[in-house]
Amino acid sequence: MSAALGWLLIAQLNSFEFTPISSPQYAGESLAVTIIARDPSGGVYNYNRPAFLSTSKGATYIYPNVIGPFRNGVWQGKVMVTLAESLRILCTDDSLRVTSSSNQFTVSPGAPARFVIILPGQQLSAGTREGKLGIPDNQTAGDSFIFRVYLTDAWCNPVYAHSDSVLLRATDSFALLPSNALISNGVGQFTGRLRQAGQHQLFALPVSGRTFRSDSSSLILITPGIFAQLLVLLPGEEPLPGDTASAGWQTPGKSGIPVPQYVREPFSVKVLPCDRCWNRVSSPGLPVSLHSDFG
Repeated sequence: MSAALGWLLIAQLNSFEFTPISSPQYAGESLAVTIIARDPSGGVYNYNRPAFLSTSKGATYIYPNVIGPFRNGVWQGKVMVTLAESLRILCTDDSLRVTSSSNQFTVSPGAPARFVIILPGQQLSAGTREGKLGIPDNQTAGDSFIFRVYLTDAWCNPVYAHSDSVLLRATDSFALLPSNALISNGVGQFTGRLRQAGQHQLFALPVSGRTFRSDSSSLILITPGIFAQLLVLLPGEEPLPGDTASAGWQTPGKSGIPVPQYVREPFSVKVLPCDRCWNRVSSPGLPVSLHSDFG
């Protein structure tokens, strides 16, 4: 090998070397990192360019993604890893196709900070700000479904060592939700029923005295069920879809007070086909007959 060729091989970037990273680190906290560019012989390579950072779990979970420029082959600075996992940090120069990794280290969740609601069809996305992936499955009015509420750190990593209570609410005023909801070891699984057709949200709120950040679920579409009953509306009455009233004197499925009418004067009556929760449904045009308890 000629001296010139040997010098050319040595004068190339071969790898990035990380100083050891201790465990545990904590999600969302600054982490001091030193990275040294090495040539094939192990010497410091005079590297003075930016480089790209990612983790062994993906580039989403580290900030910043671009560091540098290096100075005389060395970069020192602070980074933040947001995913609570056992992982490595990777440093890459895409143009030279050089990638090296740190030692494997553990990132633990931070302090409990917020709730995250996961609906059917979704999954928890730990290490991110949003905390959820996927589109919720549609549900049928009156049918029960299972959802989860996680107690997480600021980056949506579940804090499994913590238990607490959570208040559950919904945009559907007729929703049937647990009144005493407990999160155990960072997660609670609950059964809910929404009765009013349309798009709705669930809310997870901290109990009195707690400072956890509340969460609003993704929009979930509640579709009407099958035809189950007829709703008669007199002048002055309006439909009340989702109504939970059952006794006749409570006039289930409607609100308002009928406007007084005059004897032998005609007035309009509406008859609506509804599901079991008083949501209006499509009807094939079935005939109905009206009767009165008077005469």
